[in-house]
Amino acid sequence: MNIEKYREAMARLPKGVRSAEIYFGGSRSFTAALRAGELERYAVSEKGALSLRADCGKIGYSYTEDPGDDPYRLLEQAKNNAAIIDDPDEQVIFPGAKEYPAPPDVDPSLSAATAKEKLDILYALEKAALEADGRIDRLGWCQLATGESETKIVNSLGLDLSQRSGYALAYVSPVATINGVTKEGAGYRIVPTLGEIDVAAIAQEAAEDLFSQFGAITPASGVYGAVFRKEAISALLSVFADMFSAEEAQKGRSLLAGKEGEVIASPVIDIIDDPMMESALIRRSFDDEGVPAQRTGVVEQGVLKTLLHNLKTAKIAECETTGNAGKASVAASVGVAPCNFHIVPGENTLEELLKKLRNGVLIVEVTGLHAGCNPVSGAFSAMARGFMIKDGKRAEPIEQITVSGNFLDLLKNVTALGNDLKFDLGSMNVAAPSALVSAVTVAGK
Repeated sequence: MNIEKYREAMARLPKGVRSAEIYFGGSRSFTAALRAGELERYAVSEKGALSLRADCGKIGYSYTEDPGDDPYRLLEQAKNNAAIIDDPDEQVIFPGAKEYPAPPDVDPSLSAATAKEKLDILYALEKAALEADGRIDRLGWCQLATGESETKIVNSLGLDLSQRSGYALAYVSPVATINGVTKEGAGYRIVPTLGEIDVAAIAQEAAEDLFSQFGAITPASGVYGAVFRKEAISALLSVFADMFSAEEAQKGRSLLAGKEGEVIASPVIDIIDDPMMESALIRRSFDDEGVPAQRTGVVEQGVLKTLLHNLKTAKIAECETTGNAGKASVAASVGVAPCNFHIVPGENTLEELLKKLRNGVLIVEVTGLHAGCNPVSGAFSAMARGFMIKDGKRAEPIEQITVSGNFLDLLKNVTALGNDLKFDLGSMNVAAPSALVSAVTVAGK
């Protein structure tokens, strides 16, 4: 996209357009996957798109993927769309702020890496995974992917911002059959640069995950004390993150509407949204309205302090935005989205949490969450796997169980937190450490 011609158009708006803004999103991606030693998937793409908002009393939108499109055609289209908008709520085009945190950038080595260098890592991962344990029969998948993205926001009020991000993902899933039972494990890393991919560590992690599943039992149904490993509790937090959106609350779709100042979780729970968090996979210096990134304490010692706001929801609530404007895609309208939304970690290792639990279950994975969760009511029911915990140590692996309850009740039942917070594959924007929970319903046999 020739952003310069859009900058020029922002300086000479047509009659009837009070202010306007463009939002550009571009991306580059690489994906390669091996199956049975053969390169089964290979894809490289580069794409960009641009949306335009025009304030004509109401905000109208237009969109293009054509690099040669005429900015004035988009302005007229947005103007026409604004004329038929029925929404009584007023959106805002932000004029900009005096200061912004320094925008993160893509690691230069990620951008410079050749396809051959990436494939060399992929084949090395395949070799390491097959050699990690002699009982491994084959690999389900062996995959390497990289991605880079760029966002630009320019408007007629003087705002002119850009930021970039990037990641590398390596994933492998070994398969083995023992006594007629077949299992599949998984190991992966998602990191800012290719140099941080340790193929030996990924292969070992995958093998351990695979062979830990053999000999699994299905425990009796009941209410158990539990430790949810970080991957499992992060998955739940990700599904229910919309509960903390002011947009959802104002539409009557959140249990937390009007609950600011009330206890909604255990006193050990602090939840923070921090777009510039250094340990996160993705960082941003501004949101999708151009508001500077800021650290927001959402829950403090179990008390809900604020919901997440964009400019529109903040105006309705007569408060300040938290800088959480988000677009699901370049073509989408502005909504509310978290950025590095996380439960603050505690001081316990996973082993220390298991000792505190003493007897119960360790939940390492939950699946089927989108089908089994109701973000409005907070109810969840998900298939899970993990381990029995006896005398503070792992015992038999467990499978074919369902864990269920209400997410807010789960937060109230947390008694201790782990020190293992990590933004990971499930959701790069939402994370939680392992958590000791006093009671959760388990359906088994």
